[in-house]
Amino acid sequence: DEEVLFEEEWSQYHSPLGEDLASTDGSAADAAVRQDAVTPCPEVPPLSELVQEEEVHGDISWMVDFAIIGNPKCGTTFLMHWLSRPDDTAVYNGELCSLSHEKPHEVAGTFYDQVTDSGRIALTNEGHRIKGGLKCPKEISTERGLENWSRFFPETKFIISTRHPVEWFQSFYNYHAVGKWPEPVPHPNDLIGACYDESPYLCIDDCEPEERPGNSKLCTDRANFHHSLSRLGKTPMNTPEELQLLDHDMSIVPQKGK
Repeated sequence: DEEVLFEEEWSQYHSPLGEDLASTDGSAADAAVRQDAVTPCPEVPPLSELVQEEEVHGDISWMVDFAIIGNPKCGTTFLMHWLSRPDDTAVYNGELCSLSHEKPHEVAGTFYDQVTDSGRIALTNEGHRIKGGLKCPKEISTERGLENWSRFFPETKFIISTRHPVEWFQSFYNYHAVGKWPEPVPHPNDLIGACYDESPYLCIDDCEPEERPGNSKLCTDRANFHHSLSRLGKTPMNTPEELQLLDHDMSIVPQKGK
């Protein structure tokens, strides 16, 4: 049935979330056909229906396509600026860590106007959907960050960078030393172990530890990148060797996204 075949082919290029258009040979005529083929774009509800009184009441998952969620001092600022260059991305300029603070409505409010156009999915002149992106390099290490990504943005793709743990600690230590100057930072020997003895997660609120005054983010345990990566549930974690390597008390929050 030619009509059924046409609808099947059309659906793979024109999903409800406004996926990219069909690839062609790139000629001007093809570009015009692609632009006409998706006019009008799918409609989206107004932001007032999705978010009411700082509570999410609708599907906001389509607003953020990718997120840089780890780790600090691992090139995340460079990635943020590099991914901002294409015409089909809308990347928040700075760190947006609202999900760790239980404020998904802030993410929706930030991106709605960036990825929509007059109540419809926004497209570039070439017909590609605008992809929203953000950076929060601590999100993979907080208690609520991954849980809220899984709940509100289950299809978002994560970008996570790492580096040699010793070089990471040296870089992060120097970053804090410069940022806090003229106030002193603890001696490196006093920063071995967890950042906060009462929790395996990165503390995000008022929880400055008494045993390490002036610090709640800088510690050697944050260089255990394999611990935070295991939280994504991408490996079975059912062998003795793996369980021994990944011996931590953080939650495992399997993610659909890549």
